[in-house]
Amino acid sequence: MMSFVPADSPYVFAQLDPMPQNVRDALLYYSDQKLAAALEIVKQIPPDFDRSQLPVVSRVGLAFLDEVKHADMRHWGRDLGLDPSGRFAFYGLSVWPVMRVAVADPVKLRGVVGRLIAAADLGPRVVEETRDGKRFWTFTAKGVTVVAAVLDTEAVAAVVPTAALGESLPILLGLRQPDHPLAETHRVADLLASHHFSKLMFGYVDLRQVTSILTGRGMGPLEAMLHDATGPISDVCKADIERLVEIAPRFVFGYHSFDTHGFHASIVAELAPSILRALQTLRTEVPDVVAGIDSAAMMKIGAAFKLDAMLPLAGSAVAWGKARPFQCEWLEPLDKTFGQLEQVIANPLPPAMQGFRGFSAVLEDFRKEPFDITGSLLLATDRSPDLLAIIQQKVPGMSGLTIVPDGRPVALPAMALGLDPKTQLHAAARADRVAVAVGRTSPDRVIELVHAKTPQHSPLLSFTFDVPRMQATGLFDEDDEDDLGSDNMTSVGLQLDVKDDGLALDVFGTFPKM
Repeated sequence: MMSFVPADSPYVFAQLDPMPQNVRDALLYYSDQKLAAALEIVKQIPPDFDRSQLPVVSRVGLAFLDEVKHADMRHWGRDLGLDPSGRFAFYGLSVWPVMRVAVADPVKLRGVVGRLIAAADLGPRVVEETRDGKRFWTFTAKGVTVVAAVLDTEAVAAVVPTAALGESLPILLGLRQPDHPLAETHRVADLLASHHFSKLMFGYVDLRQVTSILTGRGMGPLEAMLHDATGPISDVCKADIERLVEIAPRFVFGYHSFDTHGFHASIVAELAPSILRALQTLRTEVPDVVAGIDSAAMMKIGAAFKLDAMLPLAGSAVAWGKARPFQCEWLEPLDKTFGQLEQVIANPLPPAMQGFRGFSAVLEDFRKEPFDITGSLLLATDRSPDLLAIIQQKVPGMSGLTIVPDGRPVALPAMALGLDPKTQLHAAARADRVAVAVGRTSPDRVIELVHAKTPQHSPLLSFTFDVPRMQATGLFDEDDEDDLGSDNMTSVGLQLDVKDDGLALDVFGTFPKM
């Protein structure tokens, strides 16, 4: 499949290895449930219902449901003729999208595609043709052509400029490979190894290739329509865009692990070495801020970064921008941003915030009626006495209290802080941290936090939550749940971190027991 992907494709997303059935069930459980629910609704439609007045998308959707209504919900793709391995490749022929999917029964799948096209009722605009023994369909509108074909081992769909159809068809139909196939390079293997990804699913976006195409460095039928739309790009803008892209020339996506219990995936921005080294100066460790998911917490938000290091980092960014201002009119807002940032960093940090290293906020339990809450907040700082002084000055009801950094819990006035007077609230501090906890176990919790060991590593930012428990509180509405695919998740974690291979957004998730 990768033999037909050009090596200079600006984006590639692919499943390289067959997906085990149990992993497929975990991944698509939520989608399968939605599909089954849609089929139940379709059963209520009278047989004599006139579909011809429906929009095209609705007609095709109903025709698709007709195809799968007798299928096994765990194997509906196979029953349509798709390969159970689930292998696919989505990539760009120049910037134009191409999708290739593995096929097990091409005859069955061709019949399905033919019936879906008939349901769309697009008349003579959908043309069935043959080239060198390969049957395919085309649909042309506004200068672009949609191509679809079911080949012997793959189904392919693509959108290309009509003017480039002649040169694109042989590659799309598998009649010949591109001049430089991705499969003949070491790029995929090298990226998988350098980022420690598995071959289950993988992808990248190469901004250098995108820039090359957009700025007109590659001219041909595939690019002509794009350049007509954008108009000429000046040499000044080309240089400025290329300079900006060099900050993060490529984004890479992949799974480190995926099984029936859960997954760990990453989106990595590969940064210029100087930018990566500068961001690494922010690294620090904060108690209770660790990689992975905290299974005991309902919700947890944490951060670990040297606030003192952010000012020099921002100053370097300002100096970089001012040394060579952007001349392209499209990038003028960036020059203004550098000016605004310079004004912000001109003011030194307040003494209480110097030495601030991060925080951990944990919601362990919550109930609306009757109101009850259990949680904690940890502030990591090298100057806890200064931070305590600010808190006691600014927080209502705290002025008469004395909290010293000796690790002992001090009861706080819940009513003064807007909580039910029966709510237990305690604080404790040490020289390097301040802890506050609410709930029945708050005295023990603050002691635990002020004596917690510092981990070997903390991510820059972390956000994790238990999906079913958050749903039970009513803190999610139905739209939120649909966006999260939460029926299929027991916990979710998002973590931003500076690693040796770039700036990474790690995504963790766990599945319910099947």
